[in-house]
Amino acid sequence: MLIFKFTSLHNSRNFLLFQFVTF
Repeated sequence: MLIFKFTSLHNSRNFLLFQFVTF
C-alpha cells in the first residue's frame, strides 16, 4: 500500500476514507 500512502499525501481526505475501510 505504499502507492496509496503516497497518494494520501496528495489527498488527505481520501486517506481518511481508506483508513476507515481498513478498519
